[in-house]
Amino acid sequence: MLSGGDKRKAKSIGKTRRPRKEPPLTPAQEDRFRERTMSERVNSRLKDEFGGRHIRVRGAAKVMAHLMFGIVALTVDQLLKLATELPTIS
Repeated sequence: MLSGGDKRKAKSIGKTRRPRKEPPLTPAQEDRFRERTMSERVNSRLKDEFGGRHIRVRGAAKVMAHLMFGIVALTVDQLLKLATELPTIS
């Protein structure tokens, strides 16, 4: 317990972290970040929804064929989503 005449300081419980201010991105960096985000989104969907996480075949050619079938299915799924979202022209 600290008395009024005591010069010691109380210990802090923990370090507080200030949020880091990220430096602004250049236009080239923004484009690269946008493209990278899109490609990571595709990779994530391929792994989670189209069988890219667990490959049960052996051999480079079979693995490539398995992943390409996943890419084809992903492309068809995305095209169907776009076709249902577009307004019809009357």
